[in-house]
Amino acid sequence: MAISAYPIAAAAGCFKRESGVNPGIWESLIVPSDTFYHVYQYDHIGGYGFGQFTNVRNQATGEVSWRCRDYYLWCVANGHAPEDGNAQLYYIINVENAWITGNPSRLGLATQADFWNTTSTNLDDLVYDWLSRWEGVPGDALQERQEAARLFYNHIYQHQNDDPDDYQWITGNFYTSQEQMLNNVMCMYFYLNGFTPDPGPGPGPGPGPGPTPGRKTRGLLLFMQRNNKIRKVERK
Repeated sequence: MAISAYPIAAAAGCFKRESGVNPGIWESLIVPSDTFYHVYQYDHIGGYGFGQFTNVRNQATGEVSWRCRDYYLWCVANGHAPEDGNAQLYYIINVENAWITGNPSRLGLATQADFWNTTSTNLDDLVYDWLSRWEGVPGDALQERQEAARLFYNHIYQHQNDDPDDYQWITGNFYTSQEQMLNNVMCMYFYLNGFTPDPGPGPGPGPGPGPTPGRKTRGLLLFMQRNNKIRKVERK
């Protein structure tokens, strides 16, 4: 099933605030000495990737939620570079599959799969739900994230017919420019609609988005468009 540009732009709008849509960035550009095993000390050190995976200790119980470590160990076990955007999206959607149902939702989306498969065209509400139920921080810098989502949606509208082979992830421990963010938003759009963009630095591409990993050709893109297998993006 094709994924609409609406949830893609909404998630990317949230990622813009966290990482500049950069799957390879460390929080504050500081690599902790214990890297992916670092337990967050509320000092702006230790988050990693699109949504800043973080290992957080429950102050009441002392137990640690090893979100960052678990992502790293999955990458090691499956031969992926942690900074690979394809691998990171695959992990977020198919492996971790986080969705905090106890947090508020404007659209009543019960699972992460409901978010990606939604028919909603309300970008503001989709941003709200991703921020609340995936990132776990309802309302944090909400307007900034919603504005970014609108920018990203319109960019996808303008570039939806680009050749996916022209894109590769821009990833690493640096702050991205707007142009680099927009490039990575298109990588998200193409990956989540059946293509595997070049991974940028790292040992090789992450897993493909469908049952059979791998890249599809421009000819197949046109075939899918003609047969309505990719949802065409409407102007906002």
